[in-house]
Amino acid sequence: MHRNQLEESINDLLEGVISEQDFAKLQQELKDNAEARNTYKQYIQVQNTLEQHAAGTNTLTSSNVIPINQILKKQQRRQIKIALISAAAILVLSAVLLRLFFVDSETPPSLAFQTSPGTLFTITHDGAEDQPNGQTMHPGSRLQLSQGAIELSFASGVKSIITAPADLTLHAEDQLYLGEGTAWFHVPKGAEGFQVKTRDLNIVDLGTEFGVLAKTNDHDEVHVLKGKVEVSALRVRKETLTLDAGQARRIDPVGRLTLIESKPSAFLTSLPQSLLFLHWSFDQKQGIEVDGPQVDGNHPLASEVISKYHGAVQSCKGRRGEALRLNSNGQHVTTNWPGFSGVKPRSVAFWIKLPKGGQPQEFAAIIGWGDNSRENYKWEVVVRQNSSDQKGRVSISWGTTIINTFPVLTPERWHHVILNDYGRTDAQGDPVISIFVDGQQVESRFWARTGDPINTTTYTADALPLSMGVTIRHSSIADRRRYLKADLDELYVFDGALTAEQARQFYTKQLSYVKKTTGSTPIKSKRKTTN
Repeated sequence: MHRNQLEESINDLLEGVISEQDFAKLQQELKDNAEARNTYKQYIQVQNTLEQHAAGTNTLTSSNVIPINQILKKQQRRQIKIALISAAAILVLSAVLLRLFFVDSETPPSLAFQTSPGTLFTITHDGAEDQPNGQTMHPGSRLQLSQGAIELSFASGVKSIITAPADLTLHAEDQLYLGEGTAWFHVPKGAEGFQVKTRDLNIVDLGTEFGVLAKTNDHDEVHVLKGKVEVSALRVRKETLTLDAGQARRIDPVGRLTLIESKPSAFLTSLPQSLLFLHWSFDQKQGIEVDGPQVDGNHPLASEVISKYHGAVQSCKGRRGEALRLNSNGQHVTTNWPGFSGVKPRSVAFWIKLPKGGQPQEFAAIIGWGDNSRENYKWEVVVRQNSSDQKGRVSISWGTTIINTFPVLTPERWHHVILNDYGRTDAQGDPVISIFVDGQQVESRFWARTGDPINTTTYTADALPLSMGVTIRHSSIADRRRYLKADLDELYVFDGALTAEQARQFYTKQLSYVKKTTGSTPIKSKRKTTN
């Protein structure tokens, strides 16, 4: 053993950190090497002198050599002492961690939330070192909802259902800022004083159930469903009122709270089991006179949408029950629903059967809404037929930006079509869409790509509400409207865009409902020739 190695082993022995393997080597070296034993004695003498000096003994006289067994006992005592100190440190650290975990006053209470199927959202947290895990929010957390719905569960017991588009920030345990969204709140006993703020309103609960509409391009509203709330305008007049159940107010531009009709149906009170949708089945009960096709669906606005026939509309046997037959002679359907605005994600789905013979159709609209007075301010689904085989192409048109499929619709045959607009653009700035025909995604390409950025507009004077069978043309060019010649059945409008998998699942479900029938019968309408 080299001298340096010997000295290191002796030092480790005296410090109590020598390993069993090194200790065995040291014993063998001391047994075999006299010089090593002398070195060991010198180290022991120095160690004894230092210990005596530390104990207050000034003598520097040499002492007897300490036997190695005594050193080992000392080493064992030292190791036990170190172990006890380490265990005590662990206990102290554990106590501190448990205190941090269980003491509510040191950790802001989180808000938990759940989402409905198909919901898309982003969440950010305001500078906290320990970011919340899972679907939770802490004061300062901001959640932006692009489609779907969420259910908020506050620590106080307050519940809320909010539908997209929405932008909300948790300011405190009992205070929520709603920059945009349609929100319902239930405040239990003991949680009075809960607050909701919007850009224009401050709403303080007085033990109640209420709804809030926060809009980016319109005035905010509050609707009291049960109990009472105190609402204050944040604009110039800053009017404050206490509202009772059944009352509703909208803020005006100068801060007055104007009386409006209360609409409890505008708010969801539980999470839906799918994306929100409106549905037109075109089925009519025999012998009942109607002005337009009935609307259903899980969308809160379904009960408020009114549809109206124009022209001598007929019904025919569809893929499921009855279908709507349009013959391009002015027959179409209008509604009072403005449609989705901006770049909000959306999907539409329907069965369609094109005719064969006659003049091929060019840009005949299946469904659409918006403002055609400016470029790319509308949203429309149109069909074009080839002049040769009369196969049809399906297109999404925003105005001067149009995306076509290849000819995929065979005439005189039912096809199921789903069009998904995801409300975003790709790296080249092009809209992201997908089109499915009979359950298969089909290729599409641009037919035109010009004009202003896409921005479906529903609130201008020239904007038209959702219509079926007629192109979206503002009043100054109404004579250029084109009418569809086709049979339509089972039309859905989704508040959100279906994924590819959801689109295929939806088609499979629709296919299971199909009943092959033929024939044609007129709809008994009160107003057959309304224009």
